[in-house]
Amino acid sequence: MEKAEIGIVRVDHEVLLKTGEEAWQQLKTCYDALERIQTSVEASGSFWIGKAGDLYREVLKNQIESVKAALEEMAQYPKELLAYAGLYSETMSQSNSLAESIISLQLF
Repeated sequence: MEKAEIGIVRVDHEVLLKTGEEAWQQLKTCYDALERIQTSVEASGSFWIGKAGDLYREVLKNQIESVKAALEEMAQYPKELLAYAGLYSETMSQSNSLAESIISLQLF
């Protein structure tokens, strides 16, 4: 049986935070655009009257709901990145405090 190699994982909480915030902003931009599209589609009921308009609006409504569900699913990833960034930041802070307290000990 082979011995597993042990590696080092380096995490930069600032990169996690920045990436999470950027992804969150992009998702919000997409969601806002989708809301504007939905408003325009609904407004078409005042000038596009009849079965074709109703069918068009119904199809787009279903597609918009599918896209919103996908965006909500994707929104979980930035949330996780932001949570990890907080976790790593807190862990690093605690580690640094512990290291400083050990350095300040005068054993001899």
